[in-house]
Amino acid sequence: MQESCVPICPPEYVPVIMDVVFGTGRVCSGSAHYLSESEDGAPIPADACPINCVINDFLIRGQGSEGTPPQKDGGSVRFTVGYQVRVWYEYCSDTRGRDVKAASKIFEQELTVPLCPTGSQQLVLSEDGHTLIVKKIALNAVRAELVPKPEDYPADFPPYAIMVSLEKDFFAMAIGRAAVCVSSSGFYQENFPVFPGDCGGCADAETDSCTQ
Repeated sequence: MQESCVPICPPEYVPVIMDVVFGTGRVCSGSAHYLSESEDGAPIPADACPINCVINDFLIRGQGSEGTPPQKDGGSVRFTVGYQVRVWYEYCSDTRGRDVKAASKIFEQELTVPLCPTGSQQLVLSEDGHTLIVKKIALNAVRAELVPKPEDYPADFPPYAIMVSLEKDFFAMAIGRAAVCVSSSGFYQENFPVFPGDCGGCADAETDSCTQ
């Protein structure tokens, strides 16, 4: 049987091994979290007035134990985000008049980002060895307000809670090694080598560096 060589690129292209972005995606979502008690265990009072809110201890991990990286699931990236929501609120204390307390809680949410292929037709792809990168574009608390407890919450849930509305925006991409077919016309070899006297502007200079 006669063997033949099959080039991976057309004659006018040359193969180059490089890191390539195979796919990218972005997901934007909103969520609401409820804080039902202060950090010292007291229920949220009926006159609580939120005055500040911050997001702490942010992390991105895979859907497993802490330290697990995000996973590729078909054409998507799946991961878990965790963060602590902390709200300070004013209220009327029975002993000290107007007072301030804080309520906080750690939340987790699983997210999936569909990956859109980069669209290049010049790649020799391999599913092995992909590196998945997930970056936070935004994680903002846009509103914190006192509300009655949701109707579907348990009966022992305190009658009032602070509802915090969040906006989440995440970007993901898959990177790996690939053979990329690059047009040979991109290598401007027709201009080389440069001989003495070929550099533009040398004739007008006091010292002709090209002929020294």
